Amino acid sequence: MALRSPILLLWMVESLAAATRILSARRNRQLRVVVILRAPGRTRAQLLDAIGLHGPALDALDVEFGVNSADHEVDMPLELFVEQALSAGARWIQVPERETEPWSALKASVHVIRSCHDLTGLDEALSKGASFCTLSPIFPTPSKSGHLGLGVDALFEATSKYPGRVLPLGGVSPSRWGLLASTGVNGVATIRHGADWLAFDDAL
Repeated sequence: MALRSPILLLWMVESLAAATRILSARRNRQLRVVVILRAPGRTRAQLLDAIGLHGPALDALDVEFGVNSADHEVDMPLELFVEQALSAGARWIQVPERETEPWSALKASVHVIRSCHDLTGLDEALSKGASFCTLSPIFPTPSKSGHLGLGVDALFEATSKYPGRVLPLGGVSPSRWGLLASTGVNGVATIRHGADWLAFDDAL
């Protein structure tokens, strides 16, 4: 099934340099690409340094970018981190499910993405002002060993209730686009399949 333009691709990466190289050669131009920098083991200050270094190149490629608010070492308050990320050009912040109201310190000019793992989490996050939510895992994935996935029925229920605001994550490869599209989604989130989506021929 062909892609309906524009489709949002939320791509979570640990290296903006590597992502920028892949993005510069992408074939698929019908995707609205948002790159989220996640950096286990690094500090918020190091994330800001990476954004400052690679943000201009992403801007030149017409790629939006942002940061994960928790997947790193905390060395500064969230509000200061967001303020400096905004100054560096970030417009997206991803927050974990375990935080109850993580966007209370965020500014209105930021798209807040909440990580969710069930419909109850979606209800809570979107009622409190999150812009989008990831819902995961939809399919079995190595990062969630033993989890069979929520399945497309749960995804359909979520997108029916919150059209345009739910991004499936977990085993979400281009080969499954037809199945995903049948649920009404207009975007996907991925960690491992970003390059595959960027090379995906929408005529398939």
